[in-house]
Amino acid sequence: MKKIWWALVAIAVVVSSAAGLYYAHTPTSKEECVPSGGEEYWLNNYTPAHSLGYEEEDWWVTYPKMHPNYSEPVEHPDWIIEHLHHHPMLILVHTTTCSYCSIQEEHISAVLPQYRDNITYIDILADTQDGYERGQDVFVAYDPNDGAHYVPLTVYITLCEANGKVFVAWHGIEGVTSEEWIESHIEDAIYYFEKNNNSWEGH
Repeated sequence: MKKIWWALVAIAVVVSSAAGLYYAHTPTSKEECVPSGGEEYWLNNYTPAHSLGYEEEDWWVTYPKMHPNYSEPVEHPDWIIEHLHHHPMLILVHTTTCSYCSIQEEHISAVLPQYRDNITYIDILADTQDGYERGQDVFVAYDPNDGAHYVPLTVYITLCEANGKVFVAWHGIEGVTSEEWIESHIEDAIYYFEKNNNSWEGH
């Protein structure tokens, strides 16, 4: 895992190309989906792999137990809320020189095409000018333990209901995860978003 020292990243920004700094991709629905939502539609019989809570494996609407601001609300960046009006989100913060980041990119690329109509993918290169700023936004809001900043950071954002109200929910993890882990969180994010989107006051 490669540690980000933001001062060094800032230096790298000066010599980085401005091309392709920030990439938002709204990735076609899972192959077995049908537009009518008929019997073959995978969400009809889906059970979430992860529930809402405060533990490390949960979806969170406030900061989780391992965060110093445990149970306090998250200040979501405006550009996150704007994207969330359309789809749940998958965000990857990485750098061009991080070998672990390349592995996580490969795992995401292997899973994502099945869901490209159902989730927005945000690819952030933290060692570029625009990517540096966006990466800071993501780490400030969604670092799961608010410790040293490590890449790759993968964040999933959706909508979950708690106590009769719909909130922005998220899960973040630093390091490499399996394709199965990525797929379970993508499917959860889509499921919760489809279930709660119409009741979200953020619209």
